[in-house]
Amino acid sequence: PQNIPKSLELYRCAADLGNADAMSYIGLLHERGDGGFVKNVGEGRQHMKTAAIMGSVMARHNLACLEASERNFDLAVKHFRLAAEAGLELSVQNLWKFFYRGKVSKEELEEALRLYQEACEEMDSEERKRMSAYHEAIASDDEVLQKIYGSYYAGTINGKGLKMALAIQKDG
Repeated sequence: PQNIPKSLELYRCAADLGNADAMSYIGLLHERGDGGFVKNVGEGRQHMKTAAIMGSVMARHNLACLEASERNFDLAVKHFRLAAEAGLELSVQNLWKFFYRGKVSKEELEEALRLYQEACEEMDSEERKRMSAYHEAIASDDEVLQKIYGSYYAGTINGKGLKMALAIQKDG
């Protein structure tokens, strides 16, 4: 963002108004000590828990990552599974990794994959594309890509606009 203090203020306002994704983002900033926040894993965890309860699938995934980093694998699997069941592919990928490490049984993985597939089938293709763009934006360290994918997710550009913007970005 061009004006980081202003964007953080807007995230805080959105979180205070009940936006689960904003609450999740504030939690990540606390957990990592980014954006001018003092690193406070406990406060970050609390924001992420609240966001997950409010329905943020990404917060659920981030809680899983936090639990895994603290070697609380049973709890991490629970959070990854819930996020996968809500249609988050990133959590499915982590469940596969946990399966290969012996932290998830074959039956647990199969059940999560089945529920993930059902969630994906329930989403219409445009919504799925927008969610994918949202995850691309979050995963990217490139601020321009974040803006491009974020604009598509927000609906300010359509699929054709996304392709054009990505082509321009790629060509430099």
